[in-house]
Amino acid sequence: MSRILLVEDHDDLRAMMHERLLKEEYHVNVFDNGRDAHNFLQTNTFDLLILDWELPGMAGIEILKKFRDAGGTTPVLMLTGRKLMEDKEAGFEAGADDYLTKPFNPKEFSARIKALLRRQAQPKGIQHFENGAIVADKYQIISLIGEGGVGMVYKAHHKFLDKLVALKLLRAEYASDQVVVSRFRREAQSVDRLRHPNIASVHDYGILADGRPFMIMDFIEGRTLYNLLVLNKRLDVRRAVNIFIKVCDALSFAHKHGVIHRDLKPSNIMLMEENGIEVPKLLDFGIAKLLDTSHSQQLTRTGEFCGSPLYVSPEQCSSSQQDQRSDIFSLGCVMCETLTGEAPFHGETVMETIHRRLNERPPHLMDLNPSASIPPLLNDIVRKTLELDPINRYQSMDDLKEDLESVLR
Repeated sequence: MSRILLVEDHDDLRAMMHERLLKEEYHVNVFDNGRDAHNFLQTNTFDLLILDWELPGMAGIEILKKFRDAGGTTPVLMLTGRKLMEDKEAGFEAGADDYLTKPFNPKEFSARIKALLRRQAQPKGIQHFENGAIVADKYQIISLIGEGGVGMVYKAHHKFLDKLVALKLLRAEYASDQVVVSRFRREAQSVDRLRHPNIASVHDYGILADGRPFMIMDFIEGRTLYNLLVLNKRLDVRRAVNIFIKVCDALSFAHKHGVIHRDLKPSNIMLMEENGIEVPKLLDFGIAKLLDTSHSQQLTRTGEFCGSPLYVSPEQCSSSQQDQRSDIFSLGCVMCETLTGEAPFHGETVMETIHRRLNERPPHLMDLNPSASIPPLLNDIVRKTLELDPINRYQSMDDLKEDLESVLR
């Protein structure tokens, strides 16, 4: 008997679904509060999770993200009253396997449950390559170096060019998910147009026999800014500002070539050493937005909320039009955390974080961490990047870079 966790706060809808699942002889645990359900999930296993997007205590989308971040692989069906495709994309990006928009037909509900459980019972495709495996006739796998909710990254050797590369591969279960595959391809297309010393380049793209796409990127020996902050909590001003200046230069280049990143965060900034100098490299343009009109119908839709809650701009939170100033805000969040050890507008939940971002003035860095010695000029620069209205922020990465350079002078 399949075990199902059902989390829905609407009494009548919850009762209908519960009754239907019991009639179909599933074992069902039911909750109307997200936090209680999340706590129960820590010590219990299920064959399927059914989560309402918005719940008291903890949103279903947050439960989903925490579950996937902890390595959970159980299928998840999201329920929501949100009707925009952009919301569905955000749900799939967080790790949902299927989606039902309210109101829905009870028969469709039952059919999707059966399909998800049937898919769960089927043997999975090859998830990991063994060390030494040959991919696409020319890339020899050396080791797995990173893994996320929808993909993994390998260190590999290009047999013919005799050089190290990074091979990024989509998980087998997402090979037929057109939203995820499209986003993966978009990343390759976005980065392919960007050749810059502070951006990890894409060199090849292909599709394996099992339908999974892969891309070949620069192999970077180093660690992420996130890893560095975990070890050190925060960085000294000179080191941090030197990193920010180079990141500004990379983003300015991207913006001038019609690409905004939209997912700037410490884990997407890799730090390597070249000739004794610390060099940042921007990673993961997976939800980048192309600004040119030739892709407008597919890639420049308004109303898209993507990114990481601690670093997204107010425009992303409110599904407003985004441009390069959205990246400026996100970089401001990264700068604030790097200098103080604290992210701005940080709430206990995703929704509280978003609420604070849309309603509070930018914090003073010394208020976040009085022990951090932040020059007043740098405090003003970071606060200007965090203005709610894009008009009040820096209007370009070049302007921000110029002011950061003045801090060093």
